Amino acid sequence: MYRILISNLFQIGTGVNDERGTISNQFFYADSWSMTVGKHTFRAGGEITRYQLNRFNRFAIRGALTFASATVGGISYSAFQNFLQGRLTSSQSAAGDPQRYFRALDAATFFQDDWRVHPRLSLNLGLRYELLGSAHDKFFRGSIYDPRLLAQNPPQYPFRFAEDLNLGGFTGQKGVPACTLNSCYDKKDFAPRVGFAWDARGNQKLVVRGGYGIYYQRVSNQNLLQGARWRRRSSCS
Repeated sequence: MYRILISNLFQIGTGVNDERGTISNQFFYADSWSMTVGKHTFRAGGEITRYQLNRFNRFAIRGALTFASATVGGISYSAFQNFLQGRLTSSQSAAGDPQRYFRALDAATFFQDDWRVHPRLSLNLGLRYELLGSAHDKFFRGSIYDPRLLAQNPPQYPFRFAEDLNLGGFTGQKGVPACTLNSCYDKKDFAPRVGFAWDARGNQKLVVRGGYGIYYQRVSNQNLLQGARWRRRSSCS
């Protein structure tokens, strides 16, 4: 049933944000290599992560009726009085397509050299490269339909939906068109790493260590998750 709320007293029915669910998968592939040559220990490797986030959020699909305190004709009524008299103060419902199948891919590679410069001093020199992908919907439902583009780019037959998005009239969200329509990547994330270990007294009882590195992390998917909500409709009396 839909939700009936008598403010500050009780409610019955399903909450407007109760019907939602998520199935999340991550597929991780990685490998590394190492080799010691003289005073150097070289390491290299790479990894790929594929993300799947299948979710729905049927926000207010069943609707909601609210009875709150209100003043009508100069007379104040409590929420329960409005409920008994059938005087609705607000309502809420929604419509739209709540299902989304978000996909994203990240990749990274690195190279590191552990260099024993001196019996009492070791350096760690490395560079990591991150290729961070932006999430998009599997069926391109994070995109926007602009009828003005349809005349400029009419669809060609036969349709090749998945291959080249030959849809005519569809575009990505303003500012990040390719990312929300299909996929795109942040390609500038070079992350150097530098570290050292120094045996201050030469007896391994006092070792000074330090390091510096730049790290990158993928942006939140929250902006696209908001698109999974149903379109809201509300009214007040």
